[in-house]
Amino acid sequence: MTEFVTRCEPIDVTSTNRPDTGWCYIDKAGHEHRWYDGDEPASTYSPTKNYHLPTLRWVVDGMAAYPDGEEYEEGHHECVYCGEHVLPSCTGDSFRQHIPGPVEYEIDGVPVLKDEFERRYAEDPKERIEAMSEQQRWREYVSSVVAELHEHLMEAGPGCLPAINVERHAGGLAYTLTVERDAGDET
Repeated sequence: MTEFVTRCEPIDVTSTNRPDTGWCYIDKAGHEHRWYDGDEPASTYSPTKNYHLPTLRWVVDGMAAYPDGEEYEEGHHECVYCGEHVLPSCTGDSFRQHIPGPVEYEIDGVPVLKDEFERRYAEDPKERIEAMSEQQRWREYVSSVVAELHEHLMEAGPGCLPAINVERHAGGLAYTLTVERDAGDET
C-alpha cells in the first residue's frame, strides 16, 4: 500500500510591531488617517494580510546605520493632502500568530515535488478514497471533542482553565481533556 504524506509546519509570525487596526487619527486640517486592508479600513489584524496607509506618504530624511553597518532609511510619514507629520500607531500581538509554512510531500517516505505527488495521488483512487475517509473520520472526531469540551466548560462554570491534547497515531485517535478551576481543583 502506497503511503502519501503531506506535512506543513506553522511559522511563528508573532510581531512586536505591527499595524494597530484600531488606530484612527484626524489631523489639524481634518484629514482622517488609518490603516487599510485593500480598499477598506482595517478592522481586524491578520498576519496574512498586507496593510497600508493610503492618506500618508513616507518621506526619507536621510540614511542611518545599524551597529553591524547595515544601512536603513530614516524618515517620517506625512499627510498626502496637507503635509502634516503623522505617526501611525503600531502595536504588538497579544497572543501567538502563525501562518502555514512550506508544504512537504512524501510518497513511501521519499520526498517528492508537489506535481509528482498530485499526479501519483490522482492515479490511485483507492488511496485517495481511504485518505479522504480518514480525513473525514478525523474531522468528525475533532468535532465530538470540541462538543465535549464545551459541555465540560459549561459544567465547570466561570474561572475554569481547559487543556486539551488530541493525538493521532497508527492505532487511531485519542484525546485527554482536563478542566481545572482557578483554585486548582480538577473537574
